[in-house]
Amino acid sequence: MGNVRAGFGNPRVARRTACLHISHAMNRHVCRVLSTICFFAGMISILASIAVWWFLDRNTPEAAAHAERFGIFIGLWAPTLLILSNRFDRYADKARPLPGLDVKLDVLPDEAPEEGY
Repeated sequence: MGNVRAGFGNPRVARRTACLHISHAMNRHVCRVLSTICFFAGMISILASIAVWWFLDRNTPEAAAHAERFGIFIGLWAPTLLILSNRFDRYADKARPLPGLDVKLDVLPDEAPEEGY
């Protein structure tokens, strides 16, 4: 009985508890910072791929092919980083503030936590 009260075996309570931990770890400020970092990392990846392709030693055909492949490899990071930036920015709009800063949870009446929880 005590395990059910603590949330074990009750999927609604367990899901709500997991969501609370994620929302507190990823608050609005953290998401905005991560979004900015990913955006600038994506831009740097584009510039770095061009620089690697342009400035790497191209004395032999093998070296030129390596420079081209390495530049493409670095350039492939850019879409991933830009998509992550977009996702973090969207999540920041939905994130809850840190605990202790007048947090009001959206708990439906039938999902109200039990006494002592």
